[in-house]
Amino acid sequence: MGAAPAAPERTEVAMAGLRDELNTNYIQVSAADTVAAVYGMLGGQQAERSYRYVVWPADGAQFIVVRWNEIEQIGAANPQATLDSPIGALAGLPAPVAAIEIDSMGLRQARELRDEQPGRRLVVLANGAVVGLLTREYYAADGATADPFARGA
Repeated sequence: MGAAPAAPERTEVAMAGLRDELNTNYIQVSAADTVAAVYGMLGGQQAERSYRYVVWPADGAQFIVVRWNEIEQIGAANPQATLDSPIGALAGLPAPVAAIEIDSMGLRQARELRDEQPGRRLVVLANGAVVGLLTREYYAADGATADPFARGA
């Protein structure tokens, strides 16, 4: 009888747990992209767009992570926010959040770090590229609001 297979490395197990929890409902953009360009990338109906995340790099190895419905709220509250506005220049965006490499820590540590971030959102990277978000999801019971960026609105 041969030897039992070696137990998986602790980081491999932790990485698999983190990978299983990644939220991939996002698009990555540039802060210079216009609201119209981002809106076009999102596609679909408003109900589909509303809870999709928009992610772009910020200073200091951090990222802005914002749901499209939060962008809609910013647009509704600020008449200066137009389709031609650079998305990164909108007033009222959430603070930047940290990013981690997927194999840098276990799931529990990643969750703790996520919970310390604005909006409880953490960007997860693989070799420096975004592969997903670790988020804590909360959905409003009141449904979607009017989309201030809808064409013809």
